[in-house]
Amino acid sequence: MSSSSKKVIADSFSRSAHRYDQAAIIQQQAGNDLLALLKKILPLGLDKINRIADVGCGTGYFAQALIDTYQPEKYIGIDISEGMLAVAEKNNPLVSNRSTHMQWLCSDAENLLLDKASIDLMYANFSLQWCENLPVLMNNFRRVLTGNGYCVFTSLGQNTLAELRNSWESVDQLAHVNQFYSSAQWKTAIEQEGLDIVHHQQTTAVQYVDSAISAVKSLKDIGANVVTAEHRQGLTGKQRFAEFVRAYEAYRTPQGIPVSYEIDSWIIQKRK
Repeated sequence: MSSSSKKVIADSFSRSAHRYDQAAIIQQQAGNDLLALLKKILPLGLDKINRIADVGCGTGYFAQALIDTYQPEKYIGIDISEGMLAVAEKNNPLVSNRSTHMQWLCSDAENLLLDKASIDLMYANFSLQWCENLPVLMNNFRRVLTGNGYCVFTSLGQNTLAELRNSWESVDQLAHVNQFYSSAQWKTAIEQEGLDIVHHQQTTAVQYVDSAISAVKSLKDIGANVVTAEHRQGLTGKQRFAEFVRAYEAYRTPQGIPVSYEIDSWIIQKRK
């Protein structure tokens, strides 16, 4: 992905920063589940967590929970979006554990501006789907993790936003929805880059909205409306959008229009 493409993504998240937390229901649920899974798999006291990197920290929603759980000496909130970091810093002016030093860093996950072997725990929730080169990403993670370091993250499976994608495909062949990596692709990148999989599980979360237009708006509100495919052309015409809405309506259930997320949760460790 070019630097210009990543700037488009960063700008999109900056625009959505002030409304992100109100819309990011699935993201918050997945992040809380990820923290609960980590506590279950990695009991407190098993390894001392001195330095935490929250990669793709967004609005800093999980900063307090990570600090309260592990009482680290240092917490680093990392995001590609300066707008998100500004909101994160505002949301976290003080923390209950004042001995923790907090830092906010604008950095790309595929090119982390962190020292070698400097991080004990990396946490990344709903933030790695924008990465283009998984081996480079995992090599970066291995580089910055300490010898006993862990990384816990969520990735989005290929069935994510399936209803949205299928509805657009019934209208035209342009790329309206991002393609996501399979768990097999993640597994290969993790293991080939000197990391071990401690735990992996896959779940599906569904958010119901009142209309197809609300589904599209929900993605815009979380900054996820940017499509990275190079062959997308121009703006969507009104007629084609109307056809898309009709196609999406076919998925309506008594609960509403579904927006589905296939979520892979991973706990990985630097190979000893």
